Amino acid sequence: LLDELAKDVVDVNRLRLLASDGGVPDDDDGRARALVWKLCLKYIPGDRAAWAETEHARRGEYGRFLAEFCGEPTTTVEGNETASGTSRGVQWIDRHKGDEVAEQIDRDIARVHPDMHFFNDEGGGGKAARRKDEMRDALYVFAKLNPGVGYVQGMHEMFGCIYYVFATCSDDAQAANAAADAFYCFTEIFGEFRDVFVMELDATDQGVRALLDTLSDMLAEHAPEVHRHLHELQLATSMYAFRWITLLFTQDFDFADALRLWDVMLASPRSRKECLLRLCVACVLNIGSDLIESDFATCMKMLQHYPPVDIRRITRLAA
Repeated sequence: LLDELAKDVVDVNRLRLLASDGGVPDDDDGRARALVWKLCLKYIPGDRAAWAETEHARRGEYGRFLAEFCGEPTTTVEGNETASGTSRGVQWIDRHKGDEVAEQIDRDIARVHPDMHFFNDEGGGGKAARRKDEMRDALYVFAKLNPGVGYVQGMHEMFGCIYYVFATCSDDAQAANAAADAFYCFTEIFGEFRDVFVMELDATDQGVRALLDTLSDMLAEHAPEVHRHLHELQLATSMYAFRWITLLFTQDFDFADALRLWDVMLASPRSRKECLLRLCVACVLNIGSDLIESDFATCMKMLQHYPPVDIRRITRLAA
C-alpha cells in the first residue's frame, strides 16, 4: 500500500483493494491514512501532479463559504484569513445567537469524545477549543449549503473522525487545512448515507429502517442460529445496530479501532452501505457463540457495549 501511494500516478482501484484488506498501516505518522481517505473519497485524483492545484482550489472555495456563513475572519486556510471568532475572544455561539441549527451543533461539538485529549485539552494552550470551533464552522457551512438535510445529531461524530485523521497527519501543511479537507470528504461520505439521516424517509425502502431490515436478512443468511435466538428474545436489530449504522461505529469501539473500520469501509470495492452492513454482521458473528448462550439482558449488554476485540477479526469476518 505504501509503495502504491509513493507512485506519481496512484492506481486508486488497486489502492482501495489494498486498504480494504484490513486497513491502513499506522506506522507513518498518519500521512498514509489521510492520503488513502482523500483518494478513496475522490477529494484528490490519482495523479500526484494535480494534488496541490486541486487542494488549493477546494480550500479557497471553503474559505469563501466560511466568510459567507460564519462571519469574522481570524483563522487561516492556506495563509488566507477566513472565519472563526475564538482567537478574538468571541465565543462561537455568540456569533449565531438565536440560530437553532448553530445551537444544536454547539451542544454536540462541546461533548465530542470527552475522553480524548485531542478534543479536550484543558490547560493545553487552547488547541482543542480552536479545533472544536473549526468543526462547528464546517458543520454549520454544511447545514447552510444543504437546507434539505440541515444538521442532524450524529454528524459531529462522523465529521470528528475525518477531521482527526487530517489534523493529526504529520504533514504540517495538510494538518493546517484539516477542516477544509474534512468538509469535502464528509460531504462525499454523507452523500452516500444521506437517506439514513432524513427522518421523513425512515419508513421507506431508502431510510434507516430499511437498512436495519436488510441487516436482519443478512444475519438470517450468514448467522441463522444467532438470528433465530435474537428473534426469539425479541431483540431487534434496531435495539443495537441503529447506533452502529448512524454513527458508523464511532461510539462503540476504541477510536483507533473505529479508524480501521473506516479504512475498510471507505476503501471497499463494494458500496459503502453494503460494507457497513457486512461489518455489522461480522460484529454479531464475532460474539455469536456467547449470544446464543445468553438471555435478553446479557445479549443486549454485549451488543450495546461491545466487548474488547482484535478489530482485524471483525474486518476478516466482513470480507
